Amino acid sequence: RRRQPPSELSPMASAAIAASPCAPRLLRTALLLLLLVSAGRRTAGAPVGGELRCQCLQTVQGIHLKNIQNLKVTPPGPHCDQTEVLATL
Repeated sequence: RRRQPPSELSPMASAAIAASPCAPRLLRTALLLLLLVSAGRRTAGAPVGGELRCQCLQTVQGIHLKNIQNLKVTPPGPHCDQTEVLATL
């Protein structure tokens, strides 16, 4: 049995709704997927378990710039009270 689409919709929208009975299910699935992806992105940068500590294993007074492969600056926060500059050599 087909539903009668509301009369305030355009003829094309009414035809699309009537022709696709799984549209609400697809919409719910898409919204659930969107929520899961956004929740995953929000927690991606959060510290895991007991990692509330400074990341620096040792400090160095100076290094040659040509030896640096990657540089990451982490501001002070609940994990560490100092600004950390992590250089990957």
